[in-house]
Amino acid sequence: MKEKVFLIIMVVLCASCARIVTPKGGQRDVLPPKYLSSKPKNNQTNFKGKEIEVNFDEYIVLDNVNEKLIVSPPLKNKPNVSSHLKKLYIKDLDSLQDNTTYIFDFSDAIIDYNEGNSLNHYSFAFSTGNTIDTMVYKGKLIDSYSLKPAMGQYVTLYQNIDKKYQTTHLPNYITRTDSNGNFVFKNIKEGKYQLIAFEDKNQNQYYDLITEGIGFSDTLISPYNDRKDTSLTINTRKRIDTFYFSQAKDTTFQINSSKLVNNRELVVAFSQPISDSFQITFNQPKINDKDLIVQMNENKDTIHYYSIGNLTFDTLLAEIKEKNNFKEKIELYYDNGRKRNKQKDEHFYILANKTIVPYYENITLTLPFPIDTNKNLPLKAKIVNKKDTSVVDFVAIKGKMNIIQSKDKLNEGEDYTIIIDSNSVEDYSGKKNNKFSQQFHITTKEDYGKLVMTIKDSVENNSLLIFSLFDDKDNKILEDKYMKGKEGVVVFENLNEGNYKLRVIIDSNGNKKWDSNDFFNHTQADKIEFFSKMIMIRKGWDTEEEWKILR
Repeated sequence: MKEKVFLIIMVVLCASCARIVTPKGGQRDVLPPKYLSSKPKNNQTNFKGKEIEVNFDEYIVLDNVNEKLIVSPPLKNKPNVSSHLKKLYIKDLDSLQDNTTYIFDFSDAIIDYNEGNSLNHYSFAFSTGNTIDTMVYKGKLIDSYSLKPAMGQYVTLYQNIDKKYQTTHLPNYITRTDSNGNFVFKNIKEGKYQLIAFEDKNQNQYYDLITEGIGFSDTLISPYNDRKDTSLTINTRKRIDTFYFSQAKDTTFQINSSKLVNNRELVVAFSQPISDSFQITFNQPKINDKDLIVQMNENKDTIHYYSIGNLTFDTLLAEIKEKNNFKEKIELYYDNGRKRNKQKDEHFYILANKTIVPYYENITLTLPFPIDTNKNLPLKAKIVNKKDTSVVDFVAIKGKMNIIQSKDKLNEGEDYTIIIDSNSVEDYSGKKNNKFSQQFHITTKEDYGKLVMTIKDSVENNSLLIFSLFDDKDNKILEDKYMKGKEGVVVFENLNEGNYKLRVIIDSNGNKKWDSNDFFNHTQADKIEFFSKMIMIRKGWDTEEEWKILR
């Protein structure tokens, strides 16, 4: 028995030793598919066929090829593109022009089946004539406002420079920018072209919508011979021309939001500033102008309506009209059911905008509802510090009937307590204030730094220069500064300690704002430049820099 058991064990061990096992691991395939051959050959002339077949060294699949494939010159009828095993097919080529070089740029749409490695910048070219065009043009497209690459935008070339033609006809050549804003035209004819870059929201391959972003060349561009660059890829370019692209401005007027803050306050926000033709009609309740207080923000795109009469906004029906035939109704209901069983609150709270107040500002307080400034102001408040107790007057801010500020600035570096007795102020709804008591700290001039930027020998002699300062989170700090001429000094004061970026807009027409590209008037966007480095501000110090604006 023992001998039989031993014999069985030996047989099993021998069998397992003889079994061939595929080793685990191994180097992962990181190579993209490789082009082997094609019918017709790449760069073939006198092509008269209707179909192209391309062979690769491994199985391929197509990734979003209808979106990524660019055919230049554009075809009226899109071809049918597909793959099977190791082959790529381009069929239904029934709208080819005579004596024309075509290039099919697949970008990174061709990938291998197993690992998903993409064949980047693959293109296939042929000519329907006796020769194949070999000229090249390469460039870079930059967003004119952010100065970041304008990725995924269409770039076209036109020999016909008539703008009406360019906005109604397909271009001579078309391509698209990559993730770095780079683009390349290959296999194009010698000549001079108008370059136009655009967003192409309607996918018709030419610029015809004012809602599409736009960029264009100042002068006609000329392609060049780049035979030494045998790969003709974006990454091995000889020279780069830069063009600037402006995002389209959304000029559509619409209501972004409408809200009843309470049954006496309506807030309406719009997508654009309102014009002089703006109208609002209150249908329910029907309110006369004398029973309304209207306050608007600085941008004129948000309006507060306060009912100061007997009528409330428990149910609100209104109609808004604006220029360009805009008309829209709003219907709102205020649910105050949670308060119906509670005793009516006849008082309101005053809020402090800041408790740490810069030395150059007055103390500002906000009331929840407008007040009669003639009746309630100046408001005398008690002010207490470690030295004594005195009185400070609070007065109105121009154009605001629910924001008040101290008439005078307080001493630097001091701590104060402001006290306003209850029932000192009555708003238009008939409510009076609760007692207000709040401690404030006033900063000192030494808590801040200063930037002194000297502009030396700028090339922009006749333009207005608009300087804007941003913190390290891209928040705009303080107001813009303006300078005219080649040289001068720009000063930003009262800066918190930290790092900042300084930007200049070269305002060519002097309208004190940035203007984008205008294709039909053939004017380029105002140039923008950033100072070459971050600027470090330390409190109590003046930081001095020099800047020569070259662009």
